[in-house]
Amino acid sequence: MTTKEDFRKELVQILDVVAAARMPRDNCFKIIDTEGKTLSFPNQIGSSYWRAIRILRLKSSNSGKLISDHELETQLDRFLIGLKYASDQTKVKPEIDKHIVALFDILKKMKSTKYLFLIPVMNLRLATNIEIADSLLVTLNAQFLSSLESKYSIKFGIDRGPSQALEELTKENETQTFAIVVAEAPDNKRALELAFLKAETCLNVLRLYYSDASFVVRDEFKKSINRELVHFDLDERTYGESLSAVNLVANIPTTIDQNAIDKIRAGLEVINDLLGKRGDELTPLQKDLLTALLWFGTAVKEDQRTMKFLQSITALEALLIPDGGTGKQEIIAKRFASIAYAPGSDSEKREAYLDMRNLYEIRNSIIHSGEGYVYEDDLAKVMYWVQATIQIILHHARKFATLKDLMSKQFPVNEALYERPHSTSGFLNKLTRILSRRLASIRMRKGFIIKE
Repeated sequence: MTTKEDFRKELVQILDVVAAARMPRDNCFKIIDTEGKTLSFPNQIGSSYWRAIRILRLKSSNSGKLISDHELETQLDRFLIGLKYASDQTKVKPEIDKHIVALFDILKKMKSTKYLFLIPVMNLRLATNIEIADSLLVTLNAQFLSSLESKYSIKFGIDRGPSQALEELTKENETQTFAIVVAEAPDNKRALELAFLKAETCLNVLRLYYSDASFVVRDEFKKSINRELVHFDLDERTYGESLSAVNLVANIPTTIDQNAIDKIRAGLEVINDLLGKRGDELTPLQKDLLTALLWFGTAVKEDQRTMKFLQSITALEALLIPDGGTGKQEIIAKRFASIAYAPGSDSEKREAYLDMRNLYEIRNSIIHSGEGYVYEDDLAKVMYWVQATIQIILHHARKFATLKDLMSKQFPVNEALYERPHSTSGFLNKLTRILSRRLASIRMRKGFIIKE
């Protein structure tokens, strides 16, 4: 079936049931009133209505229009009102295809508009503005707001100037740090979605170098709250309770000064270069790096330990086994050891290989059986290792187009090293693992920056 035929099928079912009158609210999934006209949507056509939205989303996407579901819903409702309140109802269904084509044409001709957003960011203090791709992380002040007014020929309200706007914005959002983002879309809702994605990308870039950071967009900000837990010892028949603060540690601001920016400048330049390219201009390795950056950034802001662990491993998978396949545990462990411990000895590579295999085994247990416990030191180690691996490969993002090319020419895997039995004193082996875990935990708390 064609898109038009699919849409017609759902539309006819909607038109047969939707009522041009107000019905009991309990029987409807939505009721709309506009310009004196009412439409009631009984629950029985809910599935057809949302399938119609999905079809419109596909149609607009194929036309190169990224329209929000909110706007598509508005367009569909306006369309249905026109049909249900048409003066000659006898012509509606016979001419249904003509109406469908007209609706598709409206979506196709929707023009994109540029929007400027000031998105509040919590727990981040900047000594200087940071430019990431075409966005900017800033400490808001009246002078900067004035510069925005001048640059974009805008005004922060009719009756207020930059100083008053600054006071209201910072007071209401409880922060002076904002992401300044320009997004282009056919409607405001979609533009806002894109703006939040851009702001999140900016923070993910910084999370690559600040893996213990708590900065988030305000929408994800969690305040410290009290929590009382009650428990019973069912064997001893005793009762207990505890009162504690939740999110007490999470809201420590991260301060980034000029010295810190200078240290990460080389990496920022590469990332900015990648983010400034169109999708079809990126090499496979560069695409994998941006995917890994997204997953690692998600892991950094995640509170739940198991999810944080899985997201970190996912970042490493995106980078080291982008094509998936079988035998992933062996492949990822060998490639990781070859990259992260390239300057190290064979015993260090072997140790890293075995540790990564064990970490990936924990991942498998969680994913495939819902079992597997993540210890704090295992989480610290995998976070540190993923962070280091991304930073290492980032330095080679402009030279090598694919991971295969990078591995063969820069970090060849010595298969024999990982296949031969490795004899190590049990005590020394255990001690090495404990020390490496502690070191990873310390480095994770301090952040990590690879230097060439």
